[in-house]
Amino acid sequence: MDFLEKDLEDIIWECSQTDNGRKLLCERGLAINGKLYRQLELGDYGRLDLLSISINRSNIFINVYELKKGVIDTSVMLQAARYGSAIREYIDKKYPSLNREIIFEFILIGKYIDLHSDFVFLYNMSDAFTVYHYTYQIDGIRFVREDKCYQITNNNLLDTIIPVSRADILEMKNKKVNLF
Repeated sequence: MDFLEKDLEDIIWECSQTDNGRKLLCERGLAINGKLYRQLELGDYGRLDLLSISINRSNIFINVYELKKGVIDTSVMLQAARYGSAIREYIDKKYPSLNREIIFEFILIGKYIDLHSDFVFLYNMSDAFTVYHYTYQIDGIRFVREDKCYQITNNNLLDTIIPVSRADILEMKNKKVNLF
């Protein structure tokens, strides 16, 4: 069976329509909070897969879900950010005197991450993005959150760019010199 992006979207959408379905999704690794919307048309910005919104006294939480049947890479991250720009523009124009902070989270879901591109470094640097990979097997679908722990393995960066020795640090500390 060829698992399609639409299948992934259908599973998340259908499960999220009931409390029991949301509980099952959560048990399988993906929590959905707030009101969920599907296939929102954003004009020239494109069409986003899923969006959830929840509101409290001081914040509006907007989760943009970008789903891929295969690889999650820089283009997927940029696509989700484009959708966030559209939503921010819409809110700013429609509700100019909004008294709540808007907090975005971009949730990227795919089969695997492109570990051989600059995506991993962008992901490490952004708190607004969360990445999950999914597995689809005989017992159903599962979501696994990807940690932000990617780095170059042969890295002498601190020794070459900032050659600060222990003695240098002690000297600066004693003289009350700021390191950076």
